[in-house]
Amino acid sequence: MIINILCLKWGTKYSAKYVNRLYNQCIDHIRIPFKFHCITDNNDGIKDDIIIHDIAKYSIPQGQWGGEVWTSQKIKAVTDPIFEGKILLLDIDMLILKDWTEYLSEYNPSKLTVIKSPWVDRDHLHANFGSFGTGVNSSIIFTYSSYKDVYNIIFDDLYRYNYYSYCYKGLDKTLYNVCSKEIEYLPQQTAYSYNKGHEPSREQVYLCLPEYNVCLFNNNEYNGIELHDATGWAKEYWESYE
Repeated sequence: MIINILCLKWGTKYSAKYVNRLYNQCIDHIRIPFKFHCITDNNDGIKDDIIIHDIAKYSIPQGQWGGEVWTSQKIKAVTDPIFEGKILLLDIDMLILKDWTEYLSEYNPSKLTVIKSPWVDRDHLHANFGSFGTGVNSSIIFTYSSYKDVYNIIFDDLYRYNYYSYCYKGLDKTLYNVCSKEIEYLPQQTAYSYNKGHEPSREQVYLCLPEYNVCLFNNNEYNGIELHDATGWAKEYWESYE
């Protein structure tokens, strides 16, 4: 069994070292055969062992009333028939802290599997109907190549896409508000946030929590520290994968 591991890099915010260091972390923490793919608009500096794909193939439309379902390129990527079997999509701004082999080899996702954000106050979220955030995080997507339900909901009807791009503006809110029956969640201790912590109080941040598989540096709705600006343990750990 071979897993296809995908990541996306476009624009100038993140350098090739993000891709290369993520790849090296996967070698250490995923001890089953995998192919590592980078979907990008610029492959300068990316290791030769990494398979490159043009991100233009996965472009998404602008909504009629402005905006787009931001980062829904991920959904186009994980449903591309060129990737067979299990697919693991990873954001490039993360640290893999713990061996992931057993879960990825033994679990067979039946849907699109994403993170149930542990730093979100669920009661507050539900009371405000998700208008101030979302309980879903797509920094990790684990699925299989023929699962198309989420793709069909987002992209098959242009009117619906226009609505999602206007109301939700991004993939995570669209998944949370529209696709709840078409997704499932990764185990609770798969991922936490460097900037947001691992519980709703957000009192404990910038920690190394090796009981989790992954530390995220996701800053979509939070003005947090980027991975390349991190200090202490995070900086040392990331640079060790050069």
